[in-house]
Amino acid sequence: MDTIIEKILSPNHTECLVVSHDLVILETSPGVQRFVEFPAEVMLGKDVRVSFPELIEYENYLIDIIEGQQKSFELKGIISSKQTGPSCYLDWHIIGLKNSLIFLIKDATERNVLEQKLLQEKQTDNLLTENLLNALSTAYNYIDKLLTSIRDALFITTDSGNITTVNQTALELFEYSQEELILQPISTLINDDKFLQKAFQLNHLSKRDFLHDYEVICQTKTQRKLIVSFSAVSTEIEGLQHFVYVGRDITQRKRTEQLQSVEHTTTRILASSTTVSQATTKILSTICFELGWDLGEFWSIERQTNELQLSSTWHRPSVNFPEFELVSQQMTFSPKVGLPGCVWARSEPVWVNDLQNENDQWRESAVKEGLHGAFGFPIKCGNEIKAVMTFFSHNIQQPQSDLLSVMVIIGSQIGQFILRCQAEAALRESEERFQAFMNNTPAVAFMKDSEGRYVYLNKTLEHHFNIELANLQGKTDFDWIPQQTAKQVRENDTQVLSTGKVGQIIETVPTPDGRPHYWLVFKFPFQDGEGRQLVGGVAFDITERKLLEQALFEEKELAQVTLQSIGDAVITTDASGQIKYLNPVAEQLTGWSLQDAQGKPLAEVFKVVNETTREVLENPVEKALRSGSIVGLDKNSVLITRNGSEIPIDDSAAPIRARDGQIIGTVMVFQDVSQIRSMARQLSWQATHDALTGLFNRREFEFRLEEALKSAKTENLQHSLCYLDLDRFKIVNDTCGHIAGDELLRQVTEVLQNSVRSSDTLARLGGDEFAILLEFCPLEPALRIANTILQRIQEFRFIWQDKSFNIGVSIGLLVFNADNQSMNSVLSAADAACYVAKNKGRNRVHIYHTDDTE
Repeated sequence: MDTIIEKILSPNHTECLVVSHDLVILETSPGVQRFVEFPAEVMLGKDVRVSFPELIEYENYLIDIIEGQQKSFELKGIISSKQTGPSCYLDWHIIGLKNSLIFLIKDATERNVLEQKLLQEKQTDNLLTENLLNALSTAYNYIDKLLTSIRDALFITTDSGNITTVNQTALELFEYSQEELILQPISTLINDDKFLQKAFQLNHLSKRDFLHDYEVICQTKTQRKLIVSFSAVSTEIEGLQHFVYVGRDITQRKRTEQLQSVEHTTTRILASSTTVSQATTKILSTICFELGWDLGEFWSIERQTNELQLSSTWHRPSVNFPEFELVSQQMTFSPKVGLPGCVWARSEPVWVNDLQNENDQWRESAVKEGLHGAFGFPIKCGNEIKAVMTFFSHNIQQPQSDLLSVMVIIGSQIGQFILRCQAEAALRESEERFQAFMNNTPAVAFMKDSEGRYVYLNKTLEHHFNIELANLQGKTDFDWIPQQTAKQVRENDTQVLSTGKVGQIIETVPTPDGRPHYWLVFKFPFQDGEGRQLVGGVAFDITERKLLEQALFEEKELAQVTLQSIGDAVITTDASGQIKYLNPVAEQLTGWSLQDAQGKPLAEVFKVVNETTREVLENPVEKALRSGSIVGLDKNSVLITRNGSEIPIDDSAAPIRARDGQIIGTVMVFQDVSQIRSMARQLSWQATHDALTGLFNRREFEFRLEEALKSAKTENLQHSLCYLDLDRFKIVNDTCGHIAGDELLRQVTEVLQNSVRSSDTLARLGGDEFAILLEFCPLEPALRIANTILQRIQEFRFIWQDKSFNIGVSIGLLVFNADNQSMNSVLSAADAACYVAKNKGRNRVHIYHTDDTE
């Protein structure tokens, strides 16, 4: 093995290890130990991975060589794992033999250090190059940003006018790319020969000379017009003559100035116009002429039909639209219909780029005339739309928000002007209406100054007093009516002026025929626009009314005496049901005095309820007013007096009518019927009740039984009937007399009343016979009730003086329904069942069977 290692190492100055397939060291060269941390570990029989742990990472390659899958492999520049001393880089070459592996190890530290130094120097050179390139890029970017950040467009051309440099602002403004402009003539952008000639003449001027703020109309790549303010200067670049153009887009500024001019012109037109038609025609022409539109229309709202109709139009003298104008004159527009209707419905401006894209008859005629672009805006006053303006152009028009914003302002100005014109027209109409009203009113109307001089009179005064109004202007009452009357009138006027309050006065002023006339005069103080104190008034001739009032007063006095004297209670009301009068009897019954009741609603004083149901009854006066006829209260009416007591009354109410048949009030007459009603109740009770026991009598019982039988038939209900006969009653009657017998019946009545339901009908049929009608009660509960009665009668003891009696009762029980024929048959059947109970030994309950009657 020594011979092999020496042969391998001698020419290559390489160290060597021979290891088994178990990676145990078999042989080693002496110099191997310098590559490890602990040289003593490099010894025969040791695992090579202990000395060289860096091999652990490559065990898979070792296994491939041992298994014959690979003959050898190399590792270049692997750093040694030793921790002390300088770093050491090793090259490994591993060769597989039949039973072992040969590890050739070469020190590659010097080579690796040299390679790293060369790599570091190369990186330094690359960094210097990169820094230089970055500096150049930064400088270029700075210049580029400087040109880009300029808000003005910048061009540099040669002395022949070809563009060499252009900034981003210019590209964006004129909508070209840089490639499209470089080396192109400047006339591509500036089509103004006069300006370009002046710029080229800068060659012959001083270097300090330049063109400044020269306004030029330019055109973009998309044919959009611009107004640009250019400055130009001549300069030398690298010994060559160049021109520098700097331009600022002033299109919007010029546009704003143009729109402001239209707005100011509109304001002047409105200030100088007197009618809406005059103003709108001038405004239409101004907007068309100043802003480049061909046709303008003004649409007003017809309030009766709620439609827009054409009021005025204007077009450029150089164009004509006969068909479209004719269609516009003939058409009206509702909201949402056509351009005017859309503006009206939306209450905001509407823009149409091209009418060609719209679809209705009106716009078809516009397109035929070659019209394309259009817009409209509302004429508004506050939120109210007064009218609509529309404009049309031969060109397709892109939306112009600035124009629409100004149109909103103009629309508001026109709206205010229309409102002012309407107010002035309304004022004129109001004045004419006022004069017509005042001159046709039946009342005399006047105004006087603080000295009593007339400043206004209506024609009614002229008619009544047969005097020319012109003769009274500036005159006083002392100039035309009797002095004493004039003095009294003047005092009344002065009183109104001094107190500042409205006065209602009756003045007596004779007419020219000498007859005195009574005038109801309303006088009031006021000031005119100049602050002068005036007294105004209206006077109504009430002479006829005064005479009628006197006659009515006399009749009223007679009526009052009559009402005071009658024995019935009387209340009168006005047409709204407010009390006007109570006579003494009505005061006594209601508990209200005339003074307290007058003016109050009748329902507050006259409260009536049904005596039986306690239901509040409808006010008879309201019924009379509603029906227009005489009405009466229900028979069971009770008056609730002021102190809460109750008085049965009988009542009637009737409307009071004027000569023309109009209801002007009501009169109500009522009487105290307490005694009559008491007697009627007593008679009614006696007719239906047994006088001895107070129970229902046979007649009332049969009536109720008949009603129960009807309900059983019509509603398919089931009821029960108990027929009772007292046992041993005759013994008491014969032993102690009829008085004792009567008392026994009364006491038995109490027992029976305590044994039945409140809904049951208990009656004495005669003698010692009783009957109980158990409505809605089938057999089982009816039997329980009957047995309860039986038990309680058995337990009952009748004591009379020193004697005590036991009595019993025989009860016949019958259940009846729709199958039973008549009241008599039902009653007879129950009687028969009772008879069977007696025959079977008395003091028992027997349920009816059909053979009981045999």
